[in-house]
Amino acid sequence: MSQNTLRFKGNMVEDPNQHLKKFLQLYDIFKYNGVFDDVVRLQLFPFSLCNNAADWLNSLELDLAEKFLYKIFSISQTIQLRREIVNFKEYEGESLYEAWEHFNTMLRKCPHQLLQAWLQIQIFYNSVDGHIRSNLDKVAGGSLMFYTYEQA
Repeated sequence: MSQNTLRFKGNMVEDPNQHLKKFLQLYDIFKYNGVFDDVVRLQLFPFSLCNNAADWLNSLELDLAEKFLYKIFSISQTIQLRREIVNFKEYEGESLYEAWEHFNTMLRKCPHQLLQAWLQIQIFYNSVDGHIRSNLDKVAGGSLMFYTYEQA
């Protein structure tokens, strides 16, 4: 993309459709064994933009993952994953660390589970066995449930 004619600035006089057409014509010649064309295009596309267009693309990164997940995850998927989180049970023989990692893995699978942090701690605390709960209380210097979220 060394030529300025191949860089899209996002000006009012530029045609974004023409830019995409030129971009695809040029970069469809790049072929890598075992790599899908779309992957190559997605990796190279940011280099075809500058000025306002590049600023716009960079602003997408902040919320692009969140928008993608909201678009892809159906309501029923979210409800099912959230139900699994609320009904969390540690695996038999899990240590505190393993149970915490297990719980956090469940949270990460549900991108918009909308459970407040204090509720997440309460669910985890009430779901682990007495031995782990006792260890949590010992570390906390009393019942963990008497602490605020920030303290916990």
